[in-house]
Amino acid sequence: MIQRNGGDFLPRKRSTSGRWKCAGHIEGRVEVGRVMSMRLTYSQQELISRRSTLTSDLLPQVALSDALVHPSPNMKSWRILVVEDFKLFRDFVCSTLQETTEFRVAATASDGLEAIQRAEESQPDLILLDIGLPKLNGLEAAKQLRIVAPRAKVLILSENNDSDVVKAAMSDGCCGYVLKSDAAGELLPAMAKVLRGERFLSSGIASYAPKTRKP
Repeated sequence: MIQRNGGDFLPRKRSTSGRWKCAGHIEGRVEVGRVMSMRLTYSQQELISRRSTLTSDLLPQVALSDALVHPSPNMKSWRILVVEDFKLFRDFVCSTLQETTEFRVAATASDGLEAIQRAEESQPDLILLDIGLPKLNGLEAAKQLRIVAPRAKVLILSENNDSDVVKAAMSDGCCGYVLKSDAAGELLPAMAKVLRGERFLSSGIASYAPKTRKP
């Protein structure tokens, strides 16, 4: 059986407590073969509840340090496009960014086709892009985003930790890949690195980075 996981499709398995649990951060209570309710598991709940900690503890270390490339004097803040079909997580990311002075949410999108339209309209500096999007997945959308918004950098923000997917994203022009489960501690540092012209991989998938060959 398949269950939606914040934009990614993941298999669902039955736990000893009688609930059907998916491999990601959403858990569904199943009764008589159908989902009766949905609730956030601890990891996702913790992520959202830590929003104030994220902005107050991490931001001073990142945004006010030399690690972050600040906007030019003519720019008030970096313009961000947030592409995520799971509304609760999308709202979490947007509210977190809106509490900073360095980032401004220029637009949001809930599917791949809408992402292309919003990117063309808003011309953001950075695009936070999920992988498992409706209508057009993140990998395919990223190719079109480079055409309609050539100056924008793309940072993947997804729960999908498959090595092939990560490698495909990074080899196809994306500047970084952040796992949603690591977003509380790594999203802002990742954005800082990407805007500085560097690449970023979450600690949980850092081993997927291509190894540099010695001469």
